Amino acid sequence: MMPKKPCPPFVIILMLLSQTTFADYQAGLDAYNADRYTTAMQEWKAVIATPPGAVSPATYAETNYAIGMLYWMGQGVPADQTEASKWMHKAAELGHAGAQGKLAYLYTEGIAVPQSYEMAFQLFSKAAKQGDVDGQYNLGIFYLNGWGTEQDTTMAAQYLAAASAQGDEAAEAALTALLPTLNQTQTDKAPQITATQSQPTILPTTWIQTQDPTHYTIQVIGLRSKTALLNLINGYENLQPFATYTLIRKNQP
Repeated sequence: MMPKKPCPPFVIILMLLSQTTFADYQAGLDAYNADRYTTAMQEWKAVIATPPGAVSPATYAETNYAIGMLYWMGQGVPADQTEASKWMHKAAELGHAGAQGKLAYLYTEGIAVPQSYEMAFQLFSKAAKQGDVDGQYNLGIFYLNGWGTEQDTTMAAQYLAAASAQGDEAAEAALTALLPTLNQTQTDKAPQITATQSQPTILPTTWIQTQDPTHYTIQVIGLRSKTALLNLINGYENLQPFATYTLIRKNQP
């Protein structure tokens, strides 16, 4: 299974950049939304040209990313992946998850940069840890195939599940295909349950709601099938407590 190409820029830009309140940046966004890409480029480059500290680090990173996406898609300028990669590098170094994911894709395919699964893995890891859905999906695929890292189906399932829980259909399909193999592997490794042993106890949603919200919770897996969830934890009583909750997305649990 191959990595997925990053989302088109309008999804990222409209979701992430519309929250800004800086006039020059907003002017660029307004121009972008009106398909005036040359003006958007001018406005965003004006933000980059401001003295250090004049805009927030987050806005500065977003601006580098936005300019990179204009070059990536050839909007207002000829498409130029080499130039796009330069701006993506700047934004990625500033911690921009979207830029990290896009740059990782370039390293995966060897576009405008030397092909390097190791570099792509590092960048997808950074994006995934920030909750970027494309980063989570692709990191899962890298673990699944052993690209840039040792093959680890458990880690693959973890990141595919995280992307699936955000509604990524490709991640859910990959996870569904992986689970039978993963379940069999875990069944082979898990100790046999004897008559004196009990299967893991599944606590209700109300238990989750009574926990201290200042503590951390970890989502292990998200699927539409509760049976698959139960099968996955069978034999891992030592990891209790377990609890489940249900979300509805597109009329599906």
